[in-house]
Amino acid sequence: MTEQSPIPSPDFSSSPPKLSPDNHNYPRHLTFLELLAVFVVGGGFLLSGTQTENPFLILMSIIGSWLLIHFFLKLRQSSWQEFGFHPPQSWPQTLAWAIGGTITFHLVIGLVIKPLISGWLGTEPDTSRFDPVRGNLLALLFVLFVVWTTAAFGEEMIFRGFFLNRLQELGAKKPFSLGLAILLSSVFFGLGHSYQGLAGVILTTIVGLIFCLFYLLSGKNLWVSILIHGLYDTSAFIILFLNLDR
Repeated sequence: MTEQSPIPSPDFSSSPPKLSPDNHNYPRHLTFLELLAVFVVGGGFLLSGTQTENPFLILMSIIGSWLLIHFFLKLRQSSWQEFGFHPPQSWPQTLAWAIGGTITFHLVIGLVIKPLISGWLGTEPDTSRFDPVRGNLLALLFVLFVVWTTAAFGEEMIFRGFFLNRLQELGAKKPFSLGLAILLSSVFFGLGHSYQGLAGVILTTIVGLIFCLFYLLSGKNLWVSILIHGLYDTSAFIILFLNLDR
């Protein structure tokens, strides 16, 4: 009998992210202004779009935030690589871990988190605005396009990339700075889903915490959280399309 080789551990990174040489000594008040600007611009468009049910304004919240962050990175002589947006060594391995993470995600959210929230609040997240997807293939395809652009890429680059790292940078000299950064970035993410009601905000805040966990465990490689986010939303909308949630 031959000895089986051990299962290789995941290796998500291709090379260390390129950091700005001034990043560690960057003025904290400028970091705060960056955070404030993205929060106000992105949050303002999102709030207006949610209240008026205008998808263009909601889209602008993502685009506006992304452009601001890109501008701030250029001012620092840095790039999105600083946040871990660089290709992994093995795409098949990364995809395999993303699929495994998505399955785990569905089990934890569906069997544990959602029942706890609904039992506590007596209500579930309001996802009625997505009802047109049920049985409508064209609506499903459109939503999946949005998922893989504004949600998977846009939200992960903004919330896990920018907010998490800049909040950690802002409190780098304080204890528990990473924990506070994870919590605050996840709360911001949850508030961005306020159209789902209080239950939806709490649920998506917890979802944000889990996305942060995957991002950090992968060595801050955004591709991992992007793929898990996209696959999770894709499978959720396919379930909705097939009416399997009822």
